[in-house]
Amino acid sequence: MQESRIPRDWLLTKPSIQGYTFRVKAGNVQYRNEGEFFLLFLLRLCFVSKLNKTYCLNGDVPLMNRHTKSHRLQTFVPRLNFSSWIKNLTAKRILMTGLVPLLFLTLFSASTFAADSVAANGVADDFRNSSMVYIGWGISMAGSIIALIFAYIFFKWMIAQDEGDELMVKIAEHVRQGSRAYLNQQYKVVAIFFAITCALLAVVAFVFEAQSEWVPFAFLTGGFFSGLAGWFGMKTATLASSRTTQGAKNSLNEGLQVAFRSGAVMGLVVVGLGLLDICLWFGFLNWFTEMPLTEITVTMLCFGMGASSQALFARVGGGIFTKAADVGADLVGKVEAGIPEDDPRNPATIADNVGDNVGDVAGMGADLYESYCGSILASAALGVAAYQGFPQMQYA
Repeated sequence: MQESRIPRDWLLTKPSIQGYTFRVKAGNVQYRNEGEFFLLFLLRLCFVSKLNKTYCLNGDVPLMNRHTKSHRLQTFVPRLNFSSWIKNLTAKRILMTGLVPLLFLTLFSASTFAADSVAANGVADDFRNSSMVYIGWGISMAGSIIALIFAYIFFKWMIAQDEGDELMVKIAEHVRQGSRAYLNQQYKVVAIFFAITCALLAVVAFVFEAQSEWVPFAFLTGGFFSGLAGWFGMKTATLASSRTTQGAKNSLNEGLQVAFRSGAVMGLVVVGLGLLDICLWFGFLNWFTEMPLTEITVTMLCFGMGASSQALFARVGGGIFTKAADVGADLVGKVEAGIPEDDPRNPATIADNVGDNVGDVAGMGADLYESYCGSILASAALGVAAYQGFPQMQYA
């Protein structure tokens, strides 16, 4: 039996012929106690980074038989020497595994106790006008505006780069016109869908009074900003394509900078528009209406539904167009006309690039927008629902 040296002779056995085995020893004393074993073994894993390893030909206690897949628990557990155990602990292990969780539990208990005290004493503090809410809302608004400012800066920097030779400019213009024509046609169909859906939501809100009267407007703005984020991404991608190619011809670093900053435009626009719209809706509903926080979060969830509806049209419609153009470029161009797939003389190649922009750029932008907003709004709704009756915790 080959044994590696470890303090206190704790032994972990490797698989034997019969199955997996586990054996723990402390000196010459061995005890059989399942509950004590699990407790001490978990403590061992928390405070000691390594267990010594022993490779045995025949194990003492099989935990799992590889043939029968049966699980059994029979262990030998040592008597723990706390004095030597504490001496071997380092300050870093004690801090990370003990004090940090203890501090977290203390802070959580203190905040919960404060909320319980407010509810128990019946103190009617207006948390919607508290300084903490104003500070959080202001920071979020500032972050969204900064993101949009940087997106504009990167966009202007990209426009100032060299667009390339005449052929590159011509091909990029064809792709740009095709992408613009597709999005214009798609947004006409989406506008009809949103008009009908908003009318139905308005009937439910104003006639039946089954929901807030702001739900139709939240649904509409969610779809509008989702489509706007996708449109900005498509516009940036079509303008940056030839500039990225020209930059890559000059140097790898220049091409990478153009591509990276152009891609950052859509990312910053998605985050900036999403956070801006959420902040505007929350500020309006929280300070200019008498709606409770639970109703505010439910109303804002409909904003996420509008963004999801727009993302569905953009993602699925753009994907269908992309695959149809790709199949056309493969079959008609290469098989029938004998033109290579990526040859600019093949009209299906232009359509394929148009599909990549409207599906993988505009559709992806709308999809990311609804995912980003949906995660924030769902977390807010769940947090408010979890702390019913504790306004301090809800606004936290």
